[in-house]
Amino acid sequence: MNASTNNFEQPTLSPSSLNGKRVVVVGGKTGIGLGIALSAYAAGASVIVASRRITSVEQHPELVNFEQVTLDIADEAAVRKTFDIIGPFDHLVVTSGPGFGTWGTFMADDMRGVRSYMDAKFMGSWACARYAAPHLQVGGSITFLTGGTAARPKLGLAAVVAAFAAVESLSGSLALEMAPIRVNTIRPGYIDTGLWNVL
Repeated sequence: MNASTNNFEQPTLSPSSLNGKRVVVVGGKTGIGLGIALSAYAAGASVIVASRRITSVEQHPELVNFEQVTLDIADEAAVRKTFDIIGPFDHLVVTSGPGFGTWGTFMADDMRGVRSYMDAKFMGSWACARYAAPHLQVGGSITFLTGGTAARPKLGLAAVVAAFAAVESLSGSLALEMAPIRVNTIRPGYIDTGLWNVL
């Protein structure tokens, strides 16, 4: 599915599979996150999308059925406050991450790029899970999003590979620590989303 904001499709799923559930999608306004949010809504869920800013539904009508909250996952205090405001819910999906090309290279002049990327992708995912946990209902779940480079590294993507691998390791650990809450990671290959528009 092409989940660009100008050409979205409403998925068709069983209307009762998430009936009455509250689903929080962090990074749910574009790309895979938007696809997940649309699918959850189609399955009967009440969907909350969390991102850095509130988006006009007049300009982006695909968001009209969602509640929007602001959340900068690199800001731990903001993450905690946001989940306290959201309150009880059933499923968390963390798809957000820094923009394309923000991570720098292994031999860059300094390590600001990799530190920023790890803070946003890995520590941000950790913070979302940590502060969502007290609010998750019985039978709830947490799902993280990484990418194929976690298994097949690409030249120049050392920070991305490391962050994705760290998130996947975190997922496995939390699956044990948070049981019976389910914790999983989705590792997609190439998906045609707006992330690649910069190329």
